[in-house]
Amino acid sequence: MTNIQINDVTALRNPVLLNPGGALVSSKSSGAPFTAEWRFLIDEPGEYDVWALYSASEARPMSLFIDGLLITDAALADTTFGWSKRDQAWFYQARVGLAPGERQLLLSRAGSTPAIAQIAIALAEGPALVPGMGAAASGSKTLQLPESRKAEIIRDLGTAVREGVLSGVSSSDMADWATELSNAVEQDLSNPQLRIGFGGPFNGQRLRQRLFMEIHRALQFDAVLETGAFRGTTTEWFAQLGVPVYSCELDRAAYFFAASRLSSLSNVRLHNEDSREFLKNHLYKHTHRRPAIYLDAHWNDDLPLPEEIDIICDSMQDFMIIVDDFKSPFHGYGYDAHSNSHDLSLEVQVPQLKTNRQLAYCFPWLGPEHETGAKMGAAFIFPEETYERELLSYRGLIRV
Repeated sequence: MTNIQINDVTALRNPVLLNPGGALVSSKSSGAPFTAEWRFLIDEPGEYDVWALYSASEARPMSLFIDGLLITDAALADTTFGWSKRDQAWFYQARVGLAPGERQLLLSRAGSTPAIAQIAIALAEGPALVPGMGAAASGSKTLQLPESRKAEIIRDLGTAVREGVLSGVSSSDMADWATELSNAVEQDLSNPQLRIGFGGPFNGQRLRQRLFMEIHRALQFDAVLETGAFRGTTTEWFAQLGVPVYSCELDRAAYFFAASRLSSLSNVRLHNEDSREFLKNHLYKHTHRRPAIYLDAHWNDDLPLPEEIDIICDSMQDFMIIVDDFKSPFHGYGYDAHSNSHDLSLEVQVPQLKTNRQLAYCFPWLGPEHETGAKMGAAFIFPEETYERELLSYRGLIRV
């Protein structure tokens, strides 16, 4: 699901409109972050929704402050896949409580920003801003459910709790999980822009999405394995394939956010564990004919990538691996460079592999000028025999 969008401000209730020409702007020429500040008047107290009209062909999230309070550090994070006026779109940003009087709105970013056309602030009303949800996105606790709906929720919770207790989960752990999950749901409802992650599936990179679907049509993956789900943006995109999707996320807060978001998808299974343990445990219990495996668990200096690839090569015959944020030897895509010099590159990562399997290392044929979103590199890795037999004539990738 993408961020909430409207066609024009006529859909809003008496919006206060803020134009770039009326902002106090400071440039980043001195090395400080770019900031744009507006002063505006609020006539009546209440919950207000903040919307932004802008264009951006790549994700450039900004920090949004109101009266000096940080509301979100992922404002204006959606991509509109172009910079021109015709690419402009209105996107919901946040819901805030405002008192009457003069208020201040400030947007800040260290680096280039989206092309901002207008900001709108309007009284919130009616249902949640997330489609299909009836509770207010402000997180109100006063909502009264019909007794019949309460009974249904208690029944479903009772089933889950019973299964947990039978599996040996303690009551204290169950209570902790329920609290963390409830907090994650509230965060999701009140900040729907967080679902966008780094600009959308695969960092908002449409070329990579297209490459994946073309290769899927050729190889017919029977499952997807993912390490590093973060908030579940790409996981949710994988689910559309209709095959089983197995993913892991080590960070507990991100895991619960993704778990709440993906709970309605019956073909997704999410685990809160280290990527290496996840792969070992999963591949010991499951057999796949040919899965797609997306490796994106490389936030820390403890880089699991060589071990992940070794586990995969030792556990199955056929597969496709995609490594996110990997250095392309052909084009100037972005890539991850870590403080311990363990860059995500062929020259650093391949010598660490222990597997004897012959692998084909491939990269997008087209350069970042043809890509959208974050424009990060990716390595596509296949068993040698799979590449030679089925992908030798495919022109979307170039082999090292």
